[in-house]
Amino acid sequence: VGFVGLPNVGKSSLLNELTRAKAKVANYKFTTLEPNLGVYYDLVLADIPGLIEGASRGKGLGIKFLRHIERTKIIFHFIPADSADPVADYKIVRGELEKYSKQLLEKPEYLFVSKSDVANSDKQKEIIEKLKEFNKNILQVSIFDWEAVERVKEILNGLIKEKTQPRRPKGSGFRSRRQSRLSDRTSEPKASENIIEQKEVIVGGTFDLLHAGHKALLRKAFELGEVSIGLVSDKMAKRIKGGPVGNFESRKKELGDFIGSEIGKAAGIFRIDDKFGPALKEDYDYIVVSPETYENSLEINSQRQKINKKPIEIIEIEYVLAEDKKPISSTRIYNGEISREGKLLNR
Repeated sequence: VGFVGLPNVGKSSLLNELTRAKAKVANYKFTTLEPNLGVYYDLVLADIPGLIEGASRGKGLGIKFLRHIERTKIIFHFIPADSADPVADYKIVRGELEKYSKQLLEKPEYLFVSKSDVANSDKQKEIIEKLKEFNKNILQVSIFDWEAVERVKEILNGLIKEKTQPRRPKGSGFRSRRQSRLSDRTSEPKASENIIEQKEVIVGGTFDLLHAGHKALLRKAFELGEVSIGLVSDKMAKRIKGGPVGNFESRKKELGDFIGSEIGKAAGIFRIDDKFGPALKEDYDYIVVSPETYENSLEINSQRQKINKKPIEIIEIEYVLAEDKKPISSTRIYNGEISREGKLLNR
């Protein structure tokens, strides 16, 4: 379960209340700088650092934490009871999720009007009425309201019941349900459940006229782990190509359609306006490149070294060749020489 919202909306406080987590709590923005995990019986709860407008482009704490939301099954979205504009707050977060990956909007969502102790009942009713237009699963929450916390637990307990049958523990016999819950709640998440430890992969490019070369690069990236894709802006694409190029939205759609239909996994696709994108400052395990972009990946690591960031492991894949044994490229496709799969045309 992923806890999301703007900064300083009470996510960490509720995580601490529900679990044995000891997330930092304070009355200022960006108190949470890294995702915090807590275990509630069979569920891992993830407090994702606060998002702000522009997070999908790296603003604030950047896209690093949007990637973690991809791995959650359900979203708990926090809107504070003292918000000046709850609808705008809601739309900002949902908008950033959509810009990163539309698949994030398909995850089940509960809305929590948090910090309900700081606003009167009339103000809270007004907020709830406004938000019902977007989501009717709304709950008022305050860590100082025992009944409200119990209602959150009821939701979590319901999610646990929806999970598969309990796994048979090692050794003879079954533990009782109560024994199982007490054991799971007091334990830390297993490495396989820890959403932070999965390999992070980044790729980037124009991905114009998506062809066999692009697809080979993407398939390799998804073999390695969770993928983030930097798609260059229209302005940058024209500067790089110097010729015809599809617009950003059409390139993004074609890219998303391919990933969804042929790879069947989620990926964050975000706009980049320079040759480095978030790879300069964010931490990734791998960067997957073609021979064409290999030199740029070396420069990224060189720049990272200057700011005391560890290098990203570079995975270079070979060019995919057309029937004439020359690399497939968007330029050759535009010129009518080859198809997207590398077949020669006009022979």
